Amino acid sequence: MIGVIKKRISVRTYSGEILDRKEKKRINKALRINTRGPFGNRVRFRLLDLSGLEKKELWRLGTYGFIRGTSLFFGGVIRPGPRCMVDYGYCFERTILELTRLGLGTCWMALTFNKKGFQEKIGLKGNEILPAISPIGYPDRKRSLLEKLTRFMARAGVRKAWAEVFFEGKPDQPLLEKKAGRYRIPLECVRLAPSGINIQPWRVIKEVNKPVFHFFARDNAVFLGIKPHSMELGIAMCHFELACEELRLKGKWKEIKDVVRPASWDYIISWAG
Repeated sequence: MIGVIKKRISVRTYSGEILDRKEKKRINKALRINTRGPFGNRVRFRLLDLSGLEKKELWRLGTYGFIRGTSLFFGGVIRPGPRCMVDYGYCFERTILELTRLGLGTCWMALTFNKKGFQEKIGLKGNEILPAISPIGYPDRKRSLLEKLTRFMARAGVRKAWAEVFFEGKPDQPLLEKKAGRYRIPLECVRLAPSGINIQPWRVIKEVNKPVFHFFARDNAVFLGIKPHSMELGIAMCHFELACEELRLKGKWKEIKDVVRPASWDYIISWAG
């Protein structure tokens, strides 16, 4: 998965190749694997085939033009609960990476789609919410002009330096790569994680001389009752855990009550190695 994390990019232009029943079966299997997050919230994924819709309906859903060459999407729904959006980002990204491993292209879409329209397609139950969707398909060899513009505006491929996101002991002491030891690669996988317009809201403080890492969200603003950066922290956690598993670095997620919290940082969870 470390290799998958390094090569995965957002794909908005697809080849137009129609996926057959066997391929859809593999996708549905991938959608059933990662449905429970570290905080215990469950995500329900569903594959959506929009091939029967007319262009007008696709425009209404907010995908036609922005996403080209595929009519296949998947969405994930979750019920509100403590840290539900962190769990959502964690499960959605694990699914994204599993689909990437199968050779398919994907793209996180949290704002650029008609939520009401997709909610009708996915069939919400009770108080479920639909925070994001993703197209699925084989990437086209050439990107559309719109995709090139979108990647430029989103600063795709641009990542913050180590000194801006990883610290040792306290938030004003950058963690040097050489002092990260065997955790250098898991932290680099965190640095490579996608986020909205590449703001990279996560901050990680490593305890001095201990394999304990505290994960924070840099901005704790609340919008409509939801902390907007919570999903991104789930994505970062997903990358870190997958890399640790591959490198056989044992540990677990743990909430630690006495962690020092900088004023503008929202403590999420710690990795106790």
